[in-house]
Amino acid sequence: MNKKRLKELIKVNLRYANPQQTMQQRDKGKSGKKLTRSLYRQYIYSGLIFLLIYGVVLIFFDFSAMPGTFTYYVALFGVIAFSQGISAIYNVFFESADLPNFLPLPFFQAEVFISKIMVVVLAMLPLVLPVLLVFILTALRAKVFPPLAIVLGLVAFGLFLSIIFSLCSFIVFGLTKTQLFKKHRQLVTSLLLIIAAGTAVIGVMTMNQQADATASGNDRRPIVFLLTFFYSLTQPEQINGWLSWIGLLILTVFLLVIFSKLFLPKLTEQLLASTQTVKKTTKKRRKKQNLHQLLRHYNTQLINNASLLMQMFSNSVMLPVIFTLSFGVSGNYDFNQLSLNFLGVTFLGGVALATITTNQTSLVANAISLDQQNFLFVRSLPLLLGEYLKEKFLFVIQIQGTLIVLITIIIGTVFSFPVVHIFSLSLGGLLGTYLASLYYFNRDYRLLCLDWTEVSQLFSRGAGNLGLVFNMFGSVLVSALILTFYTLGVYFAPLITNGVASVIVVLIVGVWLLHYKSVWEKVWI
Repeated sequence: MNKKRLKELIKVNLRYANPQQTMQQRDKGKSGKKLTRSLYRQYIYSGLIFLLIYGVVLIFFDFSAMPGTFTYYVALFGVIAFSQGISAIYNVFFESADLPNFLPLPFFQAEVFISKIMVVVLAMLPLVLPVLLVFILTALRAKVFPPLAIVLGLVAFGLFLSIIFSLCSFIVFGLTKTQLFKKHRQLVTSLLLIIAAGTAVIGVMTMNQQADATASGNDRRPIVFLLTFFYSLTQPEQINGWLSWIGLLILTVFLLVIFSKLFLPKLTEQLLASTQTVKKTTKKRRKKQNLHQLLRHYNTQLINNASLLMQMFSNSVMLPVIFTLSFGVSGNYDFNQLSLNFLGVTFLGGVALATITTNQTSLVANAISLDQQNFLFVRSLPLLLGEYLKEKFLFVIQIQGTLIVLITIIIGTVFSFPVVHIFSLSLGGLLGTYLASLYYFNRDYRLLCLDWTEVSQLFSRGAGNLGLVFNMFGSVLVSALILTFYTLGVYFAPLITNGVASVIVVLIVGVWLLHYKSVWEKVWI
C-alpha cells in the first residue's frame, strides 16, 4: 500500500466529509496544503471544545471508585458516537458517490476504502474524546503507574472506537445490501436516520432512567457489559483485568474479521450498484388543487431528502436534546409533586428549549434557500412574494412545532412532570418555536443562498459553525441562569415573581411580534 496515495485519498474524502468548511476556506483563498490543514484544525477545535465542556465535569469524579458512573459516561458517549458513525459512514461511502471516479485511476481498492474509514473515524473522534479522558482518569485514580495508565487508556479507547465503528458498519452496509435499499433508497436512508437519532435519544433517556442510587448513595447502577473496560483499566495486573483485556481484544478482532469477510470483498460492487441505481418515478395524476395545496405539495417535495433531514435533525434536534438530558438529568429526579406555582417556570423552560432546538441548522432557518433557483422562478410568476413566503413559513412552523411538542413530552416524562406541567412545557415550546422561527426565517431571507451544492453550506452562513456552537451553549447557559433565578423567586415569593415574570414575557413577546410584523410588511409589498 502506497502511503502517499493513501494520504491524497484522505485529503479528497476529507473535503467530501466537510463540504461547508471546504467552501468557506476556499472563499478565503485557501487551497492545497493550507486547505487540508484548515480542515484538520476544524476537527481539532471541535474536539477541544467538546473535551473542555465535559472535561470540567469529568475531572472531579473518582471513576476508579464509581464503576456505575464510569459505565454511564462510556455508554453516553458511545450512543453519541454510534449515531454520528452511522451518519458519517453513509455520507462518506454512499452519499459521496465518488467511487466511479476512482476506478480509472491507479488506486488499489484497499487504499480507497481505508481512506474512507479513516475519515469516518476522524468524524466520530471529536465527539468521543471525553471517553479517552474518562479512561485515563480512571486508570490514574486507580493508582496505575502514570505512563502505563496513559497507554492503557489509549489502547482501550482504540478498542472502543473499533467496536463502535464495526457495529455502525454492520447496520449501514447490512441495510444497503438488501433488495429493499436497491428499490427504495430514500426509505432505507430515512430508516438509517431514525436508527441514528433514535439510538442516541433513547439511549440517553434509558441510562438516565436507570440512574438509581446504589447502597452507598454515591454511584449509579453499573451497565454490566461495559464493566470490562472498567476492570481492564483499574485492575490491569489482576485476573479480572487480564480477562477483560482478552475479552475486549477477542470481541474487537471478531467484529473486524466479520466486517472484512462479509462486506469488504464485494463492497466495490455494492457501492457501484448504489450509485447506478435509478429510481423510476411515475407521475400520479392529481385532482385539481388550489394554491395552498399546490404550495404545500411543492414544499413537501423540497424536504423529501433523507440526507437533508438527517443533517438538519441531528444538528438542530438530536444534539441539543442529548446535551439537555445529559447535563440536566444527573440523578434520579422526580417532579411528580411539583406545585402549580411553578407552572410559569415550566412554561419558560419550554421557551428556552425551543431557542436551543430552533437554530441556524433547523428547517425553518433554511426553508427559503432550499428553493435554490426555483425561488427566482417563483418571483417571476404572477404570485405575491408575501403570499408565497407565508405559505412556506406556515408549512415549516408546523413541522418545528410538532418536533418541539414531542421533545417536551419526552423531557417531561423523563423528569416525571405532572401532566399539567408537561402541557405548560409544550405551550412554552410552541411559543418559543414561533418567536425563534420569525427570526431564523427572516435570517434565511437576509442571507439568501440559492447556489449551494451541499445543504451543510447553508448551516455555516453568518457566524459559521463556531458561531453555531457558541449560540447553542450560550442559549443553554443563559436559559439555565434565567430559570434558576426564576425558580428561586417562585420558591420565596410565588405571587410577586410570577406576576413580574408574566408582565416581562408579555412585553417581550409584544415587542418581538411588532418588530417582525414591520420587517415582513416591507417584504410583502
